[in-house]
Amino acid sequence: MNEKITYQGKIVEVVEREVVIGDKTKTFELARRSPGVRLMIVKDDTVYLSKEFRHEVQGYDYRLPGGKVFDTLVEFNNALSCNVNILESAKIAALKEAREEMGIIANNIELFHKSICG
Repeated sequence: MNEKITYQGKIVEVVEREVVIGDKTKTFELARRSPGVRLMIVKDDTVYLSKEFRHEVQGYDYRLPGGKVFDTLVEFNNALSCNVNILESAKIAALKEAREEMGIIANNIELFHKSICG
């Protein structure tokens, strides 16, 4: 796959990809970021949410607890180049987020869904 990184920040990079459609080549842009995790914590028919102050909405927001698997794109790209098992890294991050955001020690964790953007 032919791609070129045209911008790289701390969390997001913009990538140009050449795509062949029929007899034409077109260039598409996409934003790519390192992976994150969201947790569905269920106990006694209750799904737990976290309450966080979000600057972008200037108020509190309720959401599934979670966070980044890698803190920066550099860490993520290094992990990719070293063939790190991303799903195992995501599991470790999920256990950390459960403890940090919800104050629980998770003992039964499993992948529910993997979303791929871009």
